[in-house]
Amino acid sequence: MTELLHSPQIYGERSIVRKPAFLCHPPERVFPFLETGMAEAEFFRKLRQAQLDRLRELRLALHRAAVHDIEEIESLVRSRYDRATADEISPFDSYRYILFGQVLLLRDATGRLAACVYEAGYDHPDRPSYLFRLIVRADMESLGLGTLLNRLSLALAYERGARSRNALVSLDNPRSLYVHLNKVGSYFTDLLEVQLPGLANHLVSSRPITIETVAGNLIDDQKSDAMLETGAGTTGLKLVHTQDISMLRELMRHQGYRVVAVARKSISVDGAMLILMPTHPVPAC
Repeated sequence: MTELLHSPQIYGERSIVRKPAFLCHPPERVFPFLETGMAEAEFFRKLRQAQLDRLRELRLALHRAAVHDIEEIESLVRSRYDRATADEISPFDSYRYILFGQVLLLRDATGRLAACVYEAGYDHPDRPSYLFRLIVRADMESLGLGTLLNRLSLALAYERGARSRNALVSLDNPRSLYVHLNKVGSYFTDLLEVQLPGLANHLVSSRPITIETVAGNLIDDQKSDAMLETGAGTTGLKLVHTQDISMLRELMRHQGYRVVAVARKSISVDGAMLILMPTHPVPAC
């Protein structure tokens, strides 16, 4: 049974969207350290440690960016994005986020930059954490660094007092959508169509930082991929391609659907198939 407790707000989100259990991993399968009745502070401490342990296994060094890292970060960004997208954040913006936010970097054994993620906090009662510019070097994509950095930044944000996580992800970036939705438990509640450079056709995510949203909403890729062959059937879910903006607009804006997963097998240079669920309960499968 899936439940939406109440209509979400864009920032400082307090409601919890429960993804369909028949699409999700049991939490303890992904996080063996999770115990019944575990306090949230303990969960996020162990989540942080698990990511640090994995970095040691991969022989990757983690550190916070300094101003002298900006030029190298910009080179990584431009190696992964077209010029217009890369120009969305200027070196001055990077300078501000390094000084007043948090920019995490990963370096390989040679010292070369492997990945980065930007995070900023905001003056709001829930102290929301806003995640963006999660970038992994092309030759290191298979290591799961996007998932690792996302989970690590969540744990660090919680320890600093943040209680909600916000993000904007472009519909033109299906791999990032996959990490957010399937691997980190995010869900998207709205479609942003502001006709300004860098903002058109983005999905909006805002959710509480809790054990439930981080551990209980992780998608089993085999189950989501199976929907490509069987269809949504009587589940109440919808399959919509990332390029079908008009259908996404209709379902999200007018019918209250939320994007909860990506069918991994569908990811290509042309986009991906998204799985959406309604706000009302869907039948168990």
